[in-house]
Amino acid sequence: MKLKLFIISFLIISSSLLASKWEIDVSGGSVLLSSPGNIMHGDSYRIVFDAKSKESCNTARQYISNYAVVYNAKEKYRNLPSKYVLTKTKKGDEQINFLMTIEYTSNFLLGKSTIFGVSANRVQDLIDFHKDNDKIYLELLAFYDYENNKKIRTEITEYYDIPKNTWDLDGFEEALQKAQLECLNLIKQS
Repeated sequence: MKLKLFIISFLIISSSLLASKWEIDVSGGSVLLSSPGNIMHGDSYRIVFDAKSKESCNTARQYISNYAVVYNAKEKYRNLPSKYVLTKTKKGDEQINFLMTIEYTSNFLLGKSTIFGVSANRVQDLIDFHKDNDKIYLELLAFYDYENNKKIRTEITEYYDIPKNTWDLDGFEEALQKAQLECLNLIKQS
């Protein structure tokens, strides 16, 4: 009987911990909401709130990381074809292409880590965008020449060996609203 009680308790606790992979970190004057990737676990989806004003706490700045191990990475990353990358996402059944920016790259373990700027959106707009999704889906398609409005003819996999990732949206809306509330609380405390 004690064993059954232990197993049931363990399953209840475990399922509640797994219900949301979104973590909130309050540090300095900002709040970070993040979740690990499903394809590349170490590549997180990050949402940053700056506690400068009520308006800044309503703006969710989004970033992703991408870890890549590719041939001749040191040389390739020194001269990236562009700081813009054409990226595919999903909104329900609709596929949407948009541009992400390369914020910075750095050496990491045996490869390179890139931080991409995804977008900055009002909290409710972000919730509405993902309301028909069960995952955030992003796929790097091509480097992009912003001035000439065209794709650059270089295979993206020469730079990013795993060009796509997904992040679970379980608990996303609640976590996003909680992170926004933490941001507003930082303002009240200052």
